[in-house]
Amino acid sequence: MYSRRVRGLFALTILFVLIGCRSALRDPRTVVFLIESSPADLDPRIGTDAQSQRIDALLFDGLVTHDANFKFTPALASGGSSRTRSRSCFHLRRGVRFHDGRALAARDVVWTIESMLHPDGPGGVITPKTAAYASIDTIEATDDHTVIMHLKTRG
Repeated sequence: MYSRRVRGLFALTILFVLIGCRSALRDPRTVVFLIESSPADLDPRIGTDAQSQRIDALLFDGLVTHDANFKFTPALASGGSSRTRSRSCFHLRRGVRFHDGRALAARDVVWTIESMLHPDGPGGVITPKTAAYASIDTIEATDDHTVIMHLKTRG
């Protein structure tokens, strides 16, 4: 009789453990992942720690990216982009949209880069990433899908 009670109590304990381990149903539109620590900043212009950069890579695209051999390949820019010694021209892919449905325009790219080049300007930020854009003299959007970076040249 004693062993029957012990077995019953054991079975009841296992049942409670299994019920307690069941996770709640999750929204299928929610992404859950584990990182070592919290990111310092989710603004890709500012965050330089490893966690910020990992999350930025999931949330944001650049004009170009690199492949496994570190060769630059198009991302937001199409394959029709070109570069000379004094300028880089990027043609944006069509159909790219922000999370709110608004279409990406060349002026968005210009604003982002100018906000890093000119920290005292509208939307400007102080960031160590400014050095990556030091070769840009000026940047312009010639239409909704074309960005031209005029590069500093050495005399």
